[in-house]
Amino acid sequence: MELKKFQTKEEVDNYFAGDEIECLLCHKVLKAVGGKHLFLNHNITVEEYQIMFGLPHGHGLVCESSAQKMANAIKKRIENGDKTLTSLTPVLMNKAQHSLKRKVPPYRFNQMRQAAQVANQRKKEESRKRLLNIDGDKILAKIEELKCKRLGVFGKGLFLSDNDIWKKRHVDPAFREKYKAIMEKYKVKNILKNQVVELLKQGFTPYGIAKQLPISKTHIRRIQKFYNP
Repeated sequence: MELKKFQTKEEVDNYFAGDEIECLLCHKVLKAVGGKHLFLNHNITVEEYQIMFGLPHGHGLVCESSAQKMANAIKKRIENGDKTLTSLTPVLMNKAQHSLKRKVPPYRFNQMRQAAQVANQRKKEESRKRLLNIDGDKILAKIEELKCKRLGVFGKGLFLSDNDIWKKRHVDPAFREKYKAIMEKYKVKNILKNQVVELLKQGFTPYGIAKQLPISKTHIRRIQKFYNP
């Protein structure tokens, strides 16, 4: 029989809430499902029980009221200056950091995934707003002036990268249509082909040409492949 693991934080909180806690193996109601009960009755450890039902490793198998009483007792001992309590020394901190890592419980994994989805959605919205607020006409005017669509790569002092131009084309339909019209008007690579051939005749390397013209080294090599100086 497959045991059902806790899938949400609410389910875990409800399990520990109240003045008693149930053993999920024998369904006895106890103040605490401690190691003694698990070992004597079920021959398993506390950690095995936690993994079995997807419970957090940092929470003892005690009901909420008992956990609160224990926390208050420890707090009181600290306030009274009890020196028997082990302090978190650098050695213990290092040991904890390098100890064997446990698997994340399913409920915690679901919680982390939901948080990541919310964060990613927020970043997408922020990126979309930023791109929409950029003056697309100014970018397009600069593209026409330089006859170059790869603005970010060639360091022309512009404020928009190639990746941002690509994104803006997808979020801004008006910008996309204007950009498409300009690209049809200016066939950048064809316009620069004659200049590339002339520079190759003069002995310039693809790297040297790429520094002078707004065209990639890859395309220069393509031209060079069909050109025999």
